[in-house]
Amino acid sequence: MPEAPPVVLHAISAPEELTEVLGEDGIMRSDLSYEHFAGLVGSHLEVIGSNNATALLEVVEGAEKPRSSYPGQKRMPFHLILHGPETVVLNGHHFGLRHPQLGVIPYVLLTRTIAYPDQPPGAYYQVIFC
Repeated sequence: MPEAPPVVLHAISAPEELTEVLGEDGIMRSDLSYEHFAGLVGSHLEVIGSNNATALLEVVEGAEKPRSSYPGQKRMPFHLILHGPETVVLNGHHFGLRHPQLGVIPYVLLTRTIAYPDQPPGAYYQVIFC
C-alpha cells in the first residue's frame, strides 16, 4: 500500500488584534477552561493552516494544571494532547483550532511532543492554555 502524501499546514501569522469573543455563544477567549474540552477526549479537532490546509487530530488527553497557576491568573491552566498521522506536517507553531461548539479558536500554539512506547504510532502535539 503506498504511503499517503504529506498534508502540510502553514502557520498563521500573529493577528494585529486577537479576537477575544469566540463562537455564537460569546465565550471569551480568556474564559476558556478545560470544561470546554473535557468531553472531546476521543474525538477529533480540526487544525487549520494559513494555506487553508486542514488536518483532523484526535484529542487523546487533557488535564488541568493547578500547580502552574499564579496569583491574579484568570483561569486554571490546562493542556491537551492531540494525536495524528506522521503525514501531517505542521510548518510552524500557531494554527487555528476548530472546536465543535465554539468554532475556530485562532492563533493556538501547537508543540510537537514525544510519543511513549506504549502509545500508538504517529505525531503527538501539546496545546497549553494558561
